[in-house]
Formats: sequence, C-alpha cells, structure tokens
Amino acid sequence: MNEKKHAAVGVQVCTMLFGLSAVIAKDLSLPASTIVAGRALWAAISLGLLVILFRRNDWNRLSLRETGHLLINGALLAGHWLCFFYGIVEGGVAVGTLGFASFPVFVSLLEKTFFNKPITPLKVWCTALIAAGLLIISPDIFDSSQLGSGLAWSLAAGFSYALIVLYNRHTASNASSIQASFIQFISCATVTFPWGYSSLISIDYTNFLGLMLLGVICTAVAYTFLIFAIKKVEAGKAAIIISLEPVWAIFFAAIWLHEVPTIQTFIGGSMVISAVIISSRESLSDQSGQRS
Repeated sequence: MNEKKHAAVGVQVCTMLFGLSAVIAKDLSLPASTIVAGRALWAAISLGLLVILFRRNDWNRLSLRETGHLLINGALLAGHWLCFFYGIVEGGVAVGTLGFASFPVFVSLLEKTFFNKPITPLKVWCTALIAAGLLIISPDIFDSSQLGSGLAWSLAAGFSYALIVLYNRHTASNASSIQASFIQFISCATVTFPWGYSSLISIDYTNFLGLMLLGVICTAVAYTFLIFAIKKVEAGKAAIIISLEPVWAIFFAAIWLHEVPTIQTFIGGSMVISAVIISSRESLSDQSGQRS
C-alpha cells in the first residue's frame, strides 16, 4: 500500500513538472521550434548520461520495425510539442493547457472512427461539457483573435497527443522505457532542429538555462519518474492525476508570470477538468471490470 501511495505521489510530482514546463516555455524568448528542439536534445543527453553513469542495462536489441515505430512516435511528439507551445505563446498558459486537456475527447473520437469502439453516453456528456467549457474560455475561438488562435493550437496539441496515445497502444516494442524515451527524443530533436538551429547557436545565457531546465528537469527527470511510478498506479487513476496538469500550470503561471486567470477561464476550466476526471474514472471502472 505504501509503495502504491509513493507511486501516486510520484505521478503527482511529474504532473507538477509538466505544468511547470508550460510556464518555463512561455517565459522563454525563443521560437517554438527552438524550444522543442532544445527540450528534446537536453532530454536525450540527460537520459544518455543516466544510462552511462549508472551503467544501467536498459538497452535491448530492436528490430528495424520497432526502431521505426519509435522514430515515428518521436516525430509525432515533435508535432505535439510544437502545437502545445504555440498554444501557450498565443493564448497564455491557462488557455494552452486547458485546450490540450481535452485530448481524451479526441481519443474517443479516433477510436470510434478507426476501431469502431463505441462511445458511451457518459463520454458524450463529458465531450459536451468540455466543448461548453472551452467556448466559455474562448468564445471567439473561430475568430482571428490571439486568444482564439491559442485555443485552436492547444486543441491541435490535444489531437496530436491523442494520435500518440493510440499509436503507442497499437504498436509493440521490446525497448525499455528509458531506451524508448531516448530514441523518441532524438527523433523529436532531429525533426525540429533544421528550424530551431539558428536560434540555438545564438542563444543567450538566460534562455540557455531555461531550456536546460525544461529539457532536464521537466522532461528527462519527469518522464523517467513517470515511467517507473506509473507501473505501480492503475492507468485510470494515473490519468486522473495527470489531468490536473492545467491546475498546476495555472498555479505556477500566477506565481512566476503573474498570469491570473479570468472568471471565464476559471469557470470554463473547472468544467473541462471535471469532465476529464469523470471520463478517466469511467475508464478506471472499465479496466476494473475487465480484470475481474
């Protein structure tokens, strides 16, 4: 029991770090492509050093097919991070993270479209609640305003993350967790490096430190902790904890960037997060039923 509690706390710490990553990215004066390339590069270097320094035997022999799947996943991750950071820059931390939090809706829609998995009535209500919440946050989403553009980008981040979730679910790999993360981060950095190169070579000291913090602490450390902690926590319960990422992001943004959410954002955000938690609890119930 204590081990499971510690693992749940570990997932919560990871969620806090993921929320902090949005705030750090917002504070960087760098293009989104540079942020993604630098984040992935620092994360890959950190994981590589972890394996070398601690002599971890976490490297398995992979087929070309398995390596290809991980490289594709890294490219999808690059697209997801680009959309996410554009959403943060354009709409602010609250709008960017709350829009991304809608990814379970896209997972359900994609599963229905490609795998003919039925959408339960509860998920329909949760989808409607999320849509209503997002419209309250940004009623001008279809206009050309900066806030509407930010929410559109963050929804694209949610959609791209849903693609990653389903791709991972339907592709098997013999890679260890750290090995898989390392290969994906290398792929992610490679995809975005041509566009982020010029800003990376001329980066100043402040942005360099911020990018290193983003890549090492909020990515490599957070992902590594999550990989080990999530093995001890039920998937549905972990999803509920991770769905609180916008709460931590908004909290850190208020302290660090003095971005205080409006009443609109507070009401709409509460609706979005409540719907995601309810949907995650239903998934947890389904998993419990399957195990019994």
